Amino acid sequence: MSEPAKKPGQVPESYQPQKPEMMRALEAAQGQTAIEYQRYKSIDFYLERVSFPETLKIAGVPWQEGFGNIGDYHQNYKDKMPGKYEPYADAEISFFAKKYGNYIFGCRVTSIDNLPSGVIGIDTGYRDFEVLTFRAADFFALVGGADGPGEAMKDAGEYTKEVWLPAHQDEVEFYNADKMWFKMKMGREDFGCGGIGIYRNTSEENPEMCHFIPLKAKREPGRLNKNKKKKRGGENA
Repeated sequence: MSEPAKKPGQVPESYQPQKPEMMRALEAAQGQTAIEYQRYKSIDFYLERVSFPETLKIAGVPWQEGFGNIGDYHQNYKDKMPGKYEPYADAEISFFAKKYGNYIFGCRVTSIDNLPSGVIGIDTGYRDFEVLTFRAADFFALVGGADGPGEAMKDAGEYTKEVWLPAHQDEVEFYNADKMWFKMKMGREDFGCGGIGIYRNTSEENPEMCHFIPLKAKREPGRLNKNKKKKRGGENA
């Protein structure tokens, strides 16, 4: 039986983020407790509260047609990112304001300063999150392709919006409640955060991803660093 045809624009086959060997060895040595997953439509998932000592920061390549920024990041930027955070490096975030919006793909970082030319950095201003970790039957079911996210990502977003958020609306702050965009404060301007995803692939058979839901308890002013590419002669593009 022949293999199914791949969709045009599918993320590169080489794109398989993995947990570093050091973390796998550490968890094995500590005898990591088995996690009980719940089931919602196409996904197995679990929820947990996470609190970071510093605000969550993400840096990456801005939107390109057909999610071309994903391949661009892996081919041209991944090894150049300063302050890349481990153990789960690959990350995505969508954000909106009155005159500006974007979807960036890159990684979690310790700082959004001194980034490579053409990379956008976002300090979300958030430390506390409800994290929905979910897994799918295969990698394409998780991330989808150029025509949009996979079924697992869609079902995880649906669970967040239709199950979790209605029961926890007092814990989040919205930029647009109708669209479920969370509020991020960037200097004097408010931004809407449409979603934060961090990849947590622990196996090839059941790839995983985390949706980070920002909690307002310790929200701080964030910052946006649009480090534009430079044209010849030193002018900003």
